[in-house]
Amino acid sequence: MTYFMTKSAVKRKNSDIKKPLHAQTGVVYRHSVEVNQMNTNNLSNQQQIIQSWFEPALHTLKALIKKCEENLERIKGDTKNAAVRREEFKEALARQHCITYNHAEEIIRSLSRVDRIRFLGSTYIQIKEGGEA
Repeated sequence: MTYFMTKSAVKRKNSDIKKPLHAQTGVVYRHSVEVNQMNTNNLSNQQQIIQSWFEPALHTLKALIKKCEENLERIKGDTKNAAVRREEFKEALARQHCITYNHAEEIIRSLSRVDRIRFLGSTYIQIKEGGEA
């Protein structure tokens, strides 16, 4: 059994689609303002979430640096020069802790801001002396 819409029903349906919904746009605007206010109020909460990743991230970095130190010992190099590529560290964070690359990058930047890690150029990362996990 097939149902057909009359021409007046089709016109009514099309005219409903074309009408702007002013009430809904106002609600959306108010909602976006409330969300922005909520984001600024929870800024310290977001910082706490990032800081809660410091210890797991430093533990991951320490494991990567330990592997690098073992490689340097094998070729009789100075283990104080052990450093990890930033991309390798970011990938390890994303893989081991199931987080996005953007979140991993934010954790790396935050660790740098609080002087827990040191950048060698823009490519390599080392743990600072006082910043070990």
